[in-house]
Amino acid sequence: MNHLSETIFFTAETGKKFFIFLILSAFITLSAAPAGKDVPRKNPAKAFPGWSAVPDTFERGSIPPDKETLNIIRKALPEWAAGSSRVYTDPLYNGPPAWQIILNRPTGRRAARETNIRNAFIKIYMVQPSAHISPAELKENLDWSLPLSELKLFTLYLGKSKGYYWYAKGDIYHLEILYRALAPEGGEEMKKIMAEALNVSDFDHFSARTAILYFKDRKDDSPLYILKSSEEWKKGKTDPPYQHLEAIRLCGGKYAGEVLTKIAVSSDKSMARKAIDLLLANPGLADERFLRKLLYLPEYTSSVLEVFAGMKKLPVLLADLENIMRKPRSIMQYAMALEAHRKISGKIPSVPEINAAAHIRLRMVRLGETKDSSKFIPLDESGTSARTEKAERKRIEPLMNVILKSKDTEAAIAAALLLASLDQGNEKFLTDEYIKRVHKTGIELLQKLPPAKVQATVEKLYNHVREKYSRLHLERIAKELGVRQ
Repeated sequence: MNHLSETIFFTAETGKKFFIFLILSAFITLSAAPAGKDVPRKNPAKAFPGWSAVPDTFERGSIPPDKETLNIIRKALPEWAAGSSRVYTDPLYNGPPAWQIILNRPTGRRAARETNIRNAFIKIYMVQPSAHISPAELKENLDWSLPLSELKLFTLYLGKSKGYYWYAKGDIYHLEILYRALAPEGGEEMKKIMAEALNVSDFDHFSARTAILYFKDRKDDSPLYILKSSEEWKKGKTDPPYQHLEAIRLCGGKYAGEVLTKIAVSSDKSMARKAIDLLLANPGLADERFLRKLLYLPEYTSSVLEVFAGMKKLPVLLADLENIMRKPRSIMQYAMALEAHRKISGKIPSVPEINAAAHIRLRMVRLGETKDSSKFIPLDESGTSARTEKAERKRIEPLMNVILKSKDTEAAIAAALLLASLDQGNEKFLTDEYIKRVHKTGIELLQKLPPAKVQATVEKLYNHVREKYSRLHLERIAKELGVRQ
Protein backbone atom coordinates (compact mmCIF):
# COMPACT_ATOMS: atom_id res chain seq x y z
CA MET A 1 0.00 0.00 0.00
CA ASN A 2 2.90 2.42 0.58
CA HIS A 3 3.84 2.16 -3.14
CA LEU A 4 0.24 2.57 -4.22
CA SER A 5 -0.03 5.84 -2.32
CA GLU A 6 2.83 7.39 -4.35
CA THR A 7 1.24 6.74 -7.74
CA ILE A 8 -2.46 7.51 -7.24
CA PHE A 9 -4.24 10.36 -5.41
CA PHE A 10 -5.04 8.82 -2.07
CA THR A 11 -2.89 7.55 0.78
CA ALA A 12 -2.58 4.34 2.71
CA GLU A 13 -3.83 6.10 5.84
CA THR A 14 -7.35 6.10 4.41
CA GLY A 15 -7.50 2.48 5.47
CA LYS A 16 -8.80 -0.74 4.10
CA LYS A 17 -12.51 0.24 4.29
CA PHE A 18 -12.08 3.37 2.22
CA PHE A 19 -10.02 1.42 -0.35
CA ILE A 20 -12.80 -1.16 -0.74
CA PHE A 21 -15.43 1.62 -0.95
CA LEU A 22 -13.59 3.27 -3.86
CA ILE A 23 -13.44 0.00 -5.81
CA LEU A 24 -17.16 -0.65 -5.24
CA SER A 25 -18.09 2.95 -6.15
CA ALA A 26 -16.20 2.77 -9.42
CA PHE A 27 -17.80 -0.60 -10.22
CA ILE A 28 -21.35 0.59 -9.44
CA THR A 29 -20.96 3.84 -11.40
CA LEU A 30 -19.46 2.31 -14.52
CA SER A 31 -21.90 -0.61 -14.57
CA ALA A 32 -24.88 1.78 -14.38
CA ALA A 33 -24.44 3.13 -17.93
CA PRO A 34 -27.58 2.58 -20.07
CA ALA A 35 -27.45 -0.28 -22.52
CA GLY A 36 -26.15 0.72 -25.92
CA LYS A 37 -24.87 4.11 -24.73
CA ASP A 38 -21.22 4.69 -23.80
CA VAL A 39 -20.79 1.18 -22.37
CA PRO A 40 -17.12 0.64 -21.44
CA ARG A 41 -15.35 -2.12 -23.34
CA LYS A 42 -14.32 -5.05 -21.17
CA ASN A 43 -10.73 -4.80 -20.08
CA PRO A 44 -8.97 -7.86 -18.71
CA ALA A 45 -6.68 -5.69 -16.56
CA LYS A 46 -7.69 -5.22 -12.95
CA ALA A 47 -8.50 -1.70 -11.73
CA PHE A 48 -5.47 -1.68 -9.42
CA PRO A 49 -2.59 -3.95 -10.52
CA GLY A 50 0.03 -5.17 -8.10
CA TRP A 51 1.95 -2.02 -7.32
CA SER A 52 3.93 -3.62 -4.48
CA ALA A 53 6.32 -5.14 -7.03
CA VAL A 54 6.85 -1.81 -8.84
CA PRO A 55 9.84 0.41 -7.88
CA ASP A 56 9.13 3.70 -6.11
CA THR A 57 10.42 5.92 -8.93
CA PHE A 58 10.53 5.66 -12.71
CA GLU A 59 12.31 7.39 -15.54
CA ARG A 60 10.38 10.24 -17.13
CA GLY A 61 8.31 8.92 -20.06
CA SER A 62 8.16 5.37 -18.68
CA ILE A 63 5.05 3.41 -17.73
CA PRO A 64 3.82 3.84 -15.06
CA PRO A 65 4.54 7.60 -14.72
CA ASP A 66 6.58 9.07 -11.94
CA LYS A 67 5.14 10.67 -8.85
CA GLU A 68 6.08 14.21 -9.95
CA THR A 69 4.11 13.88 -13.19
CA LEU A 70 1.04 12.56 -11.41
CA ASN A 71 1.23 15.41 -8.93
CA ILE A 72 0.78 17.88 -11.79
CA ILE A 73 -2.72 16.46 -12.33
CA ARG A 74 -3.41 16.33 -8.63
CA LYS A 75 -2.53 20.01 -8.12
CA ALA A 76 -4.41 21.14 -11.22
CA LEU A 77 -7.62 19.34 -10.19
CA PRO A 78 -7.47 19.15 -6.39
CA GLU A 79 -11.18 18.39 -5.95
CA TRP A 80 -10.90 15.26 -8.09
CA ALA A 81 -9.71 11.80 -6.98
CA ALA A 82 -8.21 8.97 -9.02
CA GLY A 83 -10.90 6.30 -9.23
CA SER A 84 -8.58 4.27 -11.42
CA SER A 85 -4.86 4.52 -12.30
CA ARG A 86 -3.40 1.67 -14.30
CA VAL A 87 -1.49 0.38 -17.30
CA TYR A 88 -3.77 0.50 -20.35
CA THR A 89 -4.12 -3.08 -21.60
CA ASP A 90 -7.27 -3.07 -23.73
CA PRO A 91 -7.02 -6.04 -26.14
CA LEU A 92 -8.13 -3.76 -29.04
CA TYR A 93 -5.27 -1.35 -28.41
CA ASN A 94 -1.97 -1.98 -30.23
CA GLY A 95 -0.24 1.38 -29.79
CA PRO A 96 2.76 2.41 -27.66
CA PRO A 97 2.72 1.75 -23.90
CA ALA A 98 0.02 3.86 -22.24
CA TRP A 99 -1.18 4.72 -18.76
CA GLN A 100 -4.86 5.37 -18.09
CA ILE A 101 -6.24 7.51 -15.27
CA ILE A 102 -9.95 7.96 -14.56
CA LEU A 103 -10.66 10.88 -12.28
CA ASN A 104 -13.84 11.00 -10.25
CA ARG A 105 -15.40 13.97 -8.51
CA PRO A 106 -17.96 12.90 -5.86
CA THR A 107 -21.27 14.75 -6.25
CA GLY A 108 -23.18 13.40 -3.27
CA ARG A 109 -25.32 10.28 -2.96
CA ARG A 110 -26.44 10.50 -6.58
CA ALA A 111 -22.91 9.71 -7.78
CA ALA A 112 -23.10 6.12 -6.58
CA ARG A 113 -26.31 5.27 -8.43
CA GLU A 114 -26.77 7.63 -11.38
CA THR A 115 -24.78 8.16 -14.55
CA ASN A 116 -26.32 11.35 -15.99
CA ILE A 117 -24.75 13.58 -13.37
CA ARG A 118 -23.03 16.88 -14.11
CA ASN A 119 -19.70 15.62 -15.28
CA ALA A 120 -18.15 13.53 -12.51
CA PHE A 121 -15.51 11.80 -14.65
CA ILE A 122 -12.39 12.70 -16.61
CA LYS A 123 -10.41 10.11 -18.53
CA ILE A 124 -6.71 10.73 -19.16
CA TYR A 125 -4.15 8.80 -21.22
CA MET A 126 -0.39 9.26 -20.97
CA VAL A 127 1.30 7.53 -23.91
CA GLN A 128 4.98 7.01 -24.65
CA PRO A 129 5.92 8.90 -27.84
CA SER A 130 6.40 6.80 -30.94
CA ALA A 131 7.95 7.64 -34.29
CA HIS A 132 5.72 5.11 -36.04
CA ILE A 133 2.31 6.64 -35.28
CA SER A 134 1.00 10.21 -35.27
CA PRO A 135 -0.59 11.51 -32.06
CA ALA A 136 -3.82 12.36 -33.92
CA GLU A 137 -4.20 8.78 -35.22
CA LEU A 138 -3.47 7.39 -31.78
CA LYS A 139 -6.41 9.28 -30.24
CA GLU A 140 -8.85 7.25 -32.31
CA ASN A 141 -7.43 3.94 -31.02
CA LEU A 142 -8.04 4.65 -27.33
CA ASP A 143 -11.13 3.63 -25.38
CA TRP A 144 -13.10 6.80 -24.53
CA SER A 145 -16.21 5.24 -23.00
CA LEU A 146 -17.49 7.07 -19.90
CA PRO A 147 -20.84 7.30 -18.11
CA LEU A 148 -23.24 9.87 -19.53
CA SER A 149 -23.01 13.47 -18.42
CA GLU A 150 -25.27 16.53 -18.52
CA LEU A 151 -22.28 18.41 -19.87
CA LYS A 152 -20.72 18.08 -23.28
CA LEU A 153 -17.59 15.93 -22.98
CA PHE A 154 -14.70 16.79 -25.31
CA THR A 155 -12.02 14.31 -26.38
CA LEU A 156 -8.72 16.05 -27.06
CA TYR A 157 -5.10 15.40 -27.85
CA LEU A 158 -3.57 17.96 -25.50
CA GLY A 159 -0.01 17.69 -26.80
CA LYS A 160 3.38 16.46 -25.66
CA SER A 161 4.58 17.28 -22.14
CA LYS A 162 6.80 15.68 -19.47
CA GLY A 163 7.88 12.98 -21.94
CA TYR A 164 4.33 11.82 -22.83
CA TYR A 165 1.62 12.32 -25.37
CA TRP A 166 -1.38 13.52 -23.34
CA TYR A 167 -5.00 12.74 -24.20
CA ALA A 168 -8.10 13.52 -22.16
CA LYS A 169 -11.88 13.39 -22.22
CA GLY A 170 -14.01 15.60 -19.97
CA ASP A 171 -15.85 18.89 -19.78
CA ILE A 172 -14.08 21.76 -21.47
CA TYR A 173 -13.60 23.77 -18.27
CA HIS A 174 -11.48 21.15 -16.49
CA LEU A 175 -9.67 20.11 -19.66
CA GLU A 176 -8.51 23.68 -20.13
CA ILE A 177 -7.24 23.75 -16.52
CA LEU A 178 -5.31 20.54 -17.18
CA TYR A 179 -3.97 21.98 -20.44
CA ARG A 180 -2.60 25.05 -18.68
CA ALA A 181 -1.01 22.92 -15.96
CA LEU A 182 0.78 20.66 -18.47
CA ALA A 183 1.74 23.45 -20.93
CA PRO A 184 1.99 20.85 -23.73
CA GLU A 185 3.28 21.39 -27.25
CA GLY A 186 1.85 20.31 -30.59
CA GLY A 187 -1.65 19.43 -29.43
CA GLU A 188 -5.02 20.47 -30.77
CA GLU A 189 -5.38 24.25 -30.78
CA MET A 190 -7.31 25.17 -27.64
CA LYS A 191 -8.74 28.41 -29.01
CA LYS A 192 -10.21 26.47 -31.94
CA ILE A 193 -11.80 23.98 -29.54
CA MET A 194 -13.13 26.79 -27.37
CA ALA A 195 -14.62 28.52 -30.42
CA GLU A 196 -16.45 25.28 -31.23
CA ALA A 197 -17.64 25.07 -27.61
CA LEU A 198 -19.52 28.35 -28.11
CA ASN A 199 -22.01 26.33 -30.16
CA VAL A 200 -22.71 23.80 -27.40
CA SER A 201 -26.04 23.92 -25.58
CA ASP A 202 -25.55 21.72 -22.52
CA PHE A 203 -26.57 22.08 -18.88
CA ASP A 204 -26.88 25.77 -17.98
CA HIS A 205 -24.90 26.55 -21.18
CA PHE A 206 -21.82 25.52 -19.20
CA SER A 207 -19.53 24.87 -22.16
CA ALA A 208 -20.46 28.09 -23.98
CA ARG A 209 -20.00 30.20 -20.84
CA THR A 210 -16.64 28.57 -20.19
CA ALA A 211 -15.57 29.32 -23.76
CA ILE A 212 -16.63 32.98 -23.55
CA LEU A 213 -14.51 33.54 -20.45
CA TYR A 214 -11.58 31.67 -21.99
CA PHE A 215 -11.19 34.40 -24.62
CA LYS A 216 -10.84 37.24 -22.11
CA ASP A 217 -7.90 39.55 -22.92
CA ARG A 218 -6.37 37.25 -25.53
CA LYS A 219 -5.78 40.09 -28.03
CA ASP A 220 -4.78 37.69 -30.81
CA ASP A 221 -6.42 36.16 -33.87
CA SER A 222 -9.05 34.33 -31.80
CA PRO A 223 -11.93 36.34 -33.37
CA LEU A 224 -11.19 34.56 -36.64
CA TYR A 225 -11.95 31.18 -35.05
CA ILE A 226 -15.00 32.60 -33.30
CA LEU A 227 -16.39 33.95 -36.58
CA LYS A 228 -16.03 30.52 -38.21
CA SER A 229 -17.83 28.97 -35.25
CA SER A 230 -20.68 31.52 -35.54
CA GLU A 231 -21.18 30.54 -39.18
CA GLU A 232 -21.62 26.93 -38.07
CA TRP A 233 -24.13 28.09 -35.43
CA LYS A 234 -26.23 29.87 -38.08
CA LYS A 235 -26.55 26.67 -40.11
CA GLY A 236 -28.59 24.90 -37.46
CA LYS A 237 -29.96 27.64 -35.15
CA THR A 238 -32.48 30.42 -35.53
CA ASP A 239 -31.27 32.47 -32.55
CA PRO A 240 -28.50 34.99 -33.34
CA PRO A 241 -25.07 33.86 -32.06
CA TYR A 242 -24.77 36.64 -29.50
CA GLN A 243 -22.44 34.54 -27.35
CA HIS A 244 -19.88 34.68 -30.16
CA LEU A 245 -19.97 38.47 -30.16
CA GLU A 246 -19.48 38.50 -26.38
CA ALA A 247 -16.44 36.28 -26.81
CA ILE A 248 -15.01 38.58 -29.49
CA ARG A 249 -15.55 41.57 -27.21
CA LEU A 250 -13.71 39.86 -24.36
CA CYS A 251 -10.75 39.11 -26.64
CA GLY A 252 -9.90 42.80 -26.67
CA GLY A 253 -7.30 44.29 -28.95
CA LYS A 254 -7.37 45.98 -32.34
CA TYR A 255 -8.46 42.92 -34.32
CA ALA A 256 -11.48 42.27 -32.09
CA GLY A 257 -12.54 45.90 -32.55
CA GLU A 258 -12.21 45.63 -36.33
CA VAL A 259 -14.31 42.45 -36.40
CA LEU A 260 -17.07 43.96 -34.26
CA THR A 261 -17.09 47.11 -36.41
CA LYS A 262 -17.44 45.03 -39.55
CA ILE A 263 -20.41 43.22 -38.04
CA ALA A 264 -21.87 46.54 -36.88
CA VAL A 265 -22.20 47.74 -40.48
CA SER A 266 -23.41 44.40 -41.87
CA SER A 267 -26.87 43.71 -43.28
CA ASP A 268 -27.72 41.40 -40.36
CA LYS A 269 -29.66 43.93 -38.27
CA SER A 270 -29.88 41.94 -35.04
CA MET A 271 -26.15 41.17 -35.06
CA ALA A 272 -25.32 44.74 -36.09
CA ARG A 273 -27.27 46.18 -33.14
CA LYS A 274 -25.58 43.79 -30.72
CA ALA A 275 -22.14 44.65 -32.11
CA ILE A 276 -22.86 48.39 -31.82
CA ASP A 277 -24.02 47.97 -28.22
CA LEU A 278 -20.80 46.12 -27.39
CA LEU A 279 -18.64 48.76 -29.04
CA LEU A 280 -20.41 51.55 -27.16
CA ALA A 281 -19.99 49.67 -23.90
CA ASN A 282 -16.30 49.10 -24.73
CA PRO A 283 -15.26 52.22 -26.66
CA GLY A 284 -11.60 51.21 -26.48
CA LEU A 285 -12.39 48.65 -29.19
CA ALA A 286 -14.05 51.16 -31.50
CA ASP A 287 -12.48 53.52 -33.97
CA GLU A 288 -13.29 57.18 -33.21
CA ARG A 289 -14.45 57.79 -36.78
CA PHE A 290 -16.95 54.96 -36.48
CA LEU A 291 -18.33 56.36 -33.23
CA ARG A 292 -18.76 59.77 -34.84
CA LYS A 293 -20.81 58.15 -37.59
CA LEU A 294 -23.01 56.52 -34.95
CA LEU A 295 -23.67 59.97 -33.51
CA TYR A 296 -25.89 60.70 -36.52
CA LEU A 297 -28.22 57.78 -35.74
CA PRO A 298 -30.95 59.01 -33.33
CA GLU A 299 -31.00 55.80 -31.28
CA TYR A 300 -27.27 56.10 -30.55
CA THR A 301 -26.76 59.87 -30.25
CA SER A 302 -27.07 59.91 -26.46
CA SER A 303 -24.77 56.91 -25.98
CA VAL A 304 -22.06 58.34 -28.23
CA LEU A 305 -22.18 61.63 -26.37
CA GLU A 306 -21.68 59.73 -23.11
CA VAL A 307 -18.73 57.84 -24.59
CA PHE A 308 -16.97 61.02 -25.75
CA ALA A 309 -17.75 62.71 -22.44
CA GLY A 310 -16.06 59.78 -20.66
CA MET A 311 -13.04 60.15 -22.93
CA LYS A 312 -13.08 63.94 -22.34
CA LYS A 313 -13.28 64.48 -26.11
CA LEU A 314 -16.64 66.20 -26.50
CA PRO A 315 -15.14 69.28 -28.26
CA VAL A 316 -14.20 67.17 -31.30
CA LEU A 317 -17.93 66.64 -31.91
CA LEU A 318 -18.87 70.30 -32.33
CA ALA A 319 -18.98 70.19 -36.13
CA ASP A 320 -20.98 66.94 -36.08
CA LEU A 321 -23.48 68.41 -33.63
CA GLU A 322 -23.97 71.45 -35.85
CA ASN A 323 -24.64 69.12 -38.80
CA ILE A 324 -27.25 67.24 -36.79
CA MET A 325 -28.91 70.49 -35.71
CA ARG A 326 -29.23 71.48 -39.37
CA LYS A 327 -30.60 68.09 -40.46
CA PRO A 328 -31.99 66.29 -37.40
CA ARG A 329 -33.56 62.85 -37.76
CA SER A 330 -35.82 63.10 -34.70
CA ILE A 331 -37.06 65.76 -32.28
CA MET A 332 -35.14 64.16 -29.41
CA GLN A 333 -31.92 64.02 -31.44
CA TYR A 334 -32.30 67.70 -32.32
CA ALA A 335 -32.71 68.64 -28.65
CA MET A 336 -29.81 66.44 -27.52
CA ALA A 337 -27.48 67.82 -30.19
CA LEU A 338 -28.41 71.40 -29.31
CA GLU A 339 -27.96 70.75 -25.59
CA ALA A 340 -24.53 69.16 -26.10
CA HIS A 341 -23.48 71.95 -28.46
CA ARG A 342 -24.42 74.64 -25.93
CA LYS A 343 -22.60 72.84 -23.11
CA ILE A 344 -19.42 72.48 -25.15
CA SER A 345 -19.36 75.89 -26.79
CA GLY A 346 -20.52 77.74 -23.68
CA LYS A 347 -18.53 75.55 -21.29
CA ILE A 348 -21.55 75.24 -19.02
CA PRO A 349 -22.68 72.21 -16.97
CA SER A 350 -26.31 72.41 -18.12
CA VAL A 351 -28.60 74.28 -20.52
CA PRO A 352 -31.19 76.25 -18.47
CA GLU A 353 -34.00 75.87 -21.02
CA ILE A 354 -33.61 72.08 -21.42
CA ASN A 355 -33.18 71.73 -17.67
CA ALA A 356 -36.39 73.70 -17.07
CA ALA A 357 -38.34 71.42 -19.45
CA ALA A 358 -37.16 68.36 -17.52
CA HIS A 359 -38.29 69.87 -14.21
CA ILE A 360 -41.67 70.84 -15.68
CA ARG A 361 -42.27 67.21 -16.59
CA LEU A 362 -41.39 66.13 -13.06
CA ARG A 363 -43.56 68.72 -11.35
CA MET A 364 -46.58 67.81 -13.47
CA VAL A 365 -46.66 64.18 -12.36
CA ARG A 366 -49.65 63.48 -10.13
CA LEU A 367 -50.34 60.56 -7.83
CA GLY A 368 -51.49 57.57 -9.86
CA GLU A 369 -49.93 58.71 -13.12
CA THR A 370 -46.89 56.45 -12.99
CA LYS A 371 -46.62 52.68 -12.80
CA ASP A 372 -45.37 52.66 -9.23
CA SER A 373 -48.03 54.95 -7.71
CA SER A 374 -51.67 54.35 -6.82
CA LYS A 375 -54.33 56.72 -8.05
CA PHE A 376 -55.85 58.84 -5.27
CA ILE A 377 -59.61 59.36 -5.58
CA PRO A 378 -61.11 61.76 -3.00
CA LEU A 379 -64.55 61.10 -1.56
CA ASP A 380 -65.71 64.56 -2.58
CA GLU A 381 -64.78 65.45 -6.18
CA SER A 382 -66.24 68.97 -6.06
CA GLY A 383 -63.61 71.51 -7.11
CA THR A 384 -60.77 69.00 -6.81
CA SER A 385 -59.60 69.20 -10.45
CA ALA A 386 -59.58 72.98 -10.54
CA ARG A 387 -57.59 73.24 -7.30
CA THR A 388 -55.09 70.64 -8.54
CA GLU A 389 -54.55 72.46 -11.85
CA LYS A 390 -54.12 75.77 -10.06
CA ALA A 391 -51.52 74.31 -7.69
CA GLU A 392 -49.73 72.62 -10.57
CA ARG A 393 -49.63 75.84 -12.56
CA LYS A 394 -48.10 77.61 -9.62
CA ARG A 395 -45.37 74.96 -9.42
CA ILE A 396 -44.37 75.08 -13.09
CA GLU A 397 -44.83 78.79 -13.87
CA PRO A 398 -41.30 79.85 -12.75
CA LEU A 399 -39.86 77.14 -14.99
CA MET A 400 -42.03 78.18 -17.92
CA ASN A 401 -40.70 81.73 -17.49
CA VAL A 402 -37.13 80.42 -17.78
CA ILE A 403 -38.03 79.18 -21.26
CA LEU A 404 -40.18 82.16 -22.30
CA LYS A 405 -37.68 84.80 -21.17
CA SER A 406 -34.61 83.05 -22.56
CA LYS A 407 -32.30 84.97 -24.89
CA ASP A 408 -31.38 81.66 -26.55
CA THR A 409 -34.57 81.30 -28.59
CA GLU A 410 -33.36 78.16 -30.34
CA ALA A 411 -32.79 76.40 -27.01
CA ALA A 412 -36.18 77.62 -25.75
CA ILE A 413 -37.96 76.20 -28.81
CA ALA A 414 -36.12 72.88 -28.42
CA ALA A 415 -37.20 72.69 -24.77
CA ALA A 416 -40.83 73.40 -25.68
CA LEU A 417 -40.72 70.78 -28.43
CA LEU A 418 -39.51 68.19 -25.93
CA LEU A 419 -42.63 68.83 -23.87
CA ALA A 420 -44.95 68.90 -26.87
CA SER A 421 -43.60 65.55 -28.18
CA LEU A 422 -43.34 63.55 -24.95
CA ASP A 423 -44.41 59.91 -25.45
CA GLN A 424 -44.36 56.58 -23.67
CA GLY A 425 -41.22 55.31 -25.32
CA ASN A 426 -40.73 51.55 -25.37
CA GLU A 427 -42.71 51.01 -22.19
CA LYS A 428 -46.03 52.48 -21.09
CA PHE A 429 -44.85 54.07 -17.90
CA LEU A 430 -47.03 57.19 -17.82
CA THR A 431 -50.78 57.68 -18.18
CA ASP A 432 -52.32 59.23 -21.27
CA GLU A 433 -53.83 61.98 -19.10
CA TYR A 434 -50.40 63.07 -17.91
CA ILE A 435 -48.94 63.08 -21.42
CA LYS A 436 -51.82 65.20 -22.72
CA ARG A 437 -51.22 67.81 -20.02
CA VAL A 438 -47.50 67.97 -20.82
CA HIS A 439 -48.26 68.26 -24.53
CA LYS A 440 -50.64 71.12 -23.81
CA THR A 441 -47.93 72.93 -21.82
CA GLY A 442 -45.43 72.46 -24.64
CA ILE A 443 -47.86 73.84 -27.23
CA GLU A 444 -48.61 76.83 -24.97
CA LEU A 445 -44.89 77.63 -24.78
CA LEU A 446 -44.45 77.32 -28.55
CA GLN A 447 -47.38 79.68 -29.11
CA LYS A 448 -45.77 82.32 -26.87
CA LEU A 449 -42.29 82.09 -28.39
CA PRO A 450 -41.34 84.14 -31.51
CA PRO A 451 -43.69 82.75 -34.23
CA ALA A 452 -41.31 83.12 -37.16
CA LYS A 453 -38.51 81.19 -35.42
CA VAL A 454 -40.93 78.52 -34.19
CA GLN A 455 -42.28 78.04 -37.71
CA ALA A 456 -38.78 77.86 -39.21
CA THR A 457 -37.72 75.22 -36.67
CA VAL A 458 -40.83 73.09 -37.17
CA GLU A 459 -40.43 73.25 -40.95
CA LYS A 460 -36.76 72.29 -40.71
CA LEU A 461 -37.62 69.30 -38.56
CA TYR A 462 -40.47 68.31 -40.84
CA ASN A 463 -38.14 68.31 -43.86
CA HIS A 464 -35.51 66.06 -42.30
CA VAL A 465 -37.09 63.92 -39.57
CA ARG A 466 -37.91 60.40 -40.74
CA GLU A 467 -38.32 58.63 -37.42
CA LYS A 468 -41.92 57.37 -37.27
CA TYR A 469 -43.11 58.76 -33.94
CA SER A 470 -41.32 62.06 -34.36
CA ARG A 471 -43.12 62.52 -37.68
CA LEU A 472 -46.48 61.91 -36.01
CA HIS A 473 -45.68 64.39 -33.25
CA LEU A 474 -44.54 66.99 -35.78
CA GLU A 475 -47.74 66.66 -37.79
CA ARG A 476 -49.80 67.15 -34.63
CA ILE A 477 -47.69 70.09 -33.42
CA ALA A 478 -47.78 71.80 -36.83
CA LYS A 479 -51.54 71.38 -36.97
CA GLU A 480 -52.06 72.85 -33.50
CA LEU A 481 -49.75 75.78 -34.24
CA GLY A 482 -51.17 76.36 -37.70
CA VAL A 483 -47.77 75.87 -39.33
CA ARG A 484 -47.85 74.91 -43.03
CA GLN A 485 -46.54 71.45 -43.85
